[in-house]
Amino acid sequence: MDWWRFVLWNMAGAVARAATVALVAYYLWAAAVATMGLFGLVGAAGVIAGAATVFAIVHRARLRENRRAGTSSATRRTWSRRGDAPAPFGQRVREALTSRPVAAVDLGARRST
Repeated sequence: MDWWRFVLWNMAGAVARAATVALVAYYLWAAAVATMGLFGLVGAAGVIAGAATVFAIVHRARLRENRRAGTSSATRRTWSRRGDAPAPFGQRVREALTSRPVAAVDLGARRST
């Protein structure tokens, strides 16, 4: 991909992401204010406690699943769950570098005499 095309799509993605995050935050804040208006501070605390409980349950279930599978959480989230994950990046690079001879490259650096 050409660098200018990458920059163009990267900027478009950044604008879309920023707009999405801003709109979600705005509407979540509006929903929180409406909830506090209807149920008061106790209702808002209940919603926050419920969200924290759901987060904790999901997080513990994911950790338990990763421990059972014997992989780290980063690996489980990155690759598919079918078990066909490719070799780690470092291993692939090492195999690529050792499988064929690599010629020395002169980058034009000269010593002053």
